[in-house]
Amino acid sequence: MVVPAGVLSWYVALFAGVMAASALDHFCPADQMESGMCIAWWHRYAVDTIVIVFAAIAAFLVVLCATLAAPSHKLKVAWVAFSSGCVFALYAVSQTKAVAAFIAAVLSGLVAVFCVARNLGVSMLFKNSLKSDTSEPRNSD
Repeated sequence: MVVPAGVLSWYVALFAGVMAASALDHFCPADQMESGMCIAWWHRYAVDTIVIVFAAIAAFLVVLCATLAAPSHKLKVAWVAFSSGCVFALYAVSQTKAVAAFIAAVLSGLVAVFCVARNLGVSMLFKNSLKSDTSEPRNSD
């Protein structure tokens, strides 16, 4: 269930991003609509911003949902989900040149791994996470 949770969360973020981008057309003045497309000066910037924001949301959700679906070794699952997302994001940036969305996704994925580690009470690094999550968390004193 780990992989389907990650994939489903990516599709949810993709759908929400597409809906947000299509909602922009409702804010476009009628005289700025040409052949069903908004040609207002701000529209391209707004679409780019939506792509960046939803790339970050997708990365965060993929790591978080995959981790929540994992029965054990949650930090390792978070790192695998993050690494897989980085590979996908590298492919996407090589095809689209959307560097800002790539950076947002990588940073958001790292934040998600940090949140998982913080919630588990362990270090983000592999050297301190070789034990299963079912072991007692370290003392934070």
